[in-house]
Amino acid sequence: MIETELEVLYLGALLLLVDCICSFIAACRRTPVLGAVDGGGTAGALALVLLTRIVPFPLAAIASIVIGGVIAWMKAKPLEPRENKTAHGGL
Repeated sequence: MIETELEVLYLGALLLLVDCICSFIAACRRTPVLGAVDGGGTAGALALVLLTRIVPFPLAAIASIVIGGVIAWMKAKPLEPRENKTAHGGL
């Protein structure tokens, strides 16, 4: 039990470290997509730590990756450039 908790804390710390690095790069380069990715990293780390209390470690690891990926995708989706279509025929 203690080994699993240490693994969870270690992986959570690694995810948060990657999150901090992405946040720093996003702030320096002013890239909002990296900001979305670092939000997904935070969500993944938090999900990993919380889910290991409820489910076995391998399942919690997979779920945290999925949760982090979905949140990063939801944050990055609005940042994609869209075609500017006007309803009035071109201005």
